[in-house]
Amino acid sequence: MGRSCCPLGEMHSGTVTYDFISETVCQYTGLTDKNGRKIFEGDICKYYNPEDKDGIAVIREDYAEWISGAIRQKEIVAPIFYLKCSSEWEVFGNIFDNTDLIKE
Repeated sequence: MGRSCCPLGEMHSGTVTYDFISETVCQYTGLTDKNGRKIFEGDICKYYNPEDKDGIAVIREDYAEWISGAIRQKEIVAPIFYLKCSSEWEVFGNIFDNTDLIKE
């Protein structure tokens, strides 16, 4: 467990701190979804476009791992640059807080 500054934690000598599980801190990809939400490694995202249809993917270090949907029938992973079409992606959970969304 780590400690960091945060406005929601305990006050100690003028510094605000909170506890967190360091294994659940993930890298920001630099990309956002259709709602402007930042996409991090470990996020679970819905994907849709008329050509490829739909899919649900877990975002990994440099690729999206398809876990369900029509796209999963064609391929298992896709390069992370596919996420640059932000209007086609929506974050709806992550692998730490929403393990129930990952059904293999």
